[in-house]
Amino acid sequence: MADMITRLILRNEGFDEVATLVTDEEVLIAYQKNDNLDDRTAADIASKTAKSTMPGFFDVYVSDNGTLMNDIQSLHNSSATNKNYDNTIEQIINEMNKSPQGRDDNKQK
Repeated sequence: MADMITRLILRNEGFDEVATLVTDEEVLIAYQKNDNLDDRTAADIASKTAKSTMPGFFDVYVSDNGTLMNDIQSLHNSSATNKNYDNTIEQIINEMNKSPQGRDDNKQK
């Protein structure tokens, strides 16, 4: 699912690179965009793409923080049995919440 979400987002002009991680409860998307796409629109596209692809109970978090792209990619090689995995997920989510999450009508409740 992560690969499919990444590919769908990259179909939109304005995205240069995307990293996506799908857990059993969350979808984490970090991306690098070009200057043709404003921050809120990029967040909206990424968030809506994940929400339209995944069941409604998934929480979706997005960010244009490049550091988080590396963190997400490193988690692909980890396993959920790693004791630091859950802590790392929480830290990434906390950082993602500092970034725009899309339009106001698209916010988490």
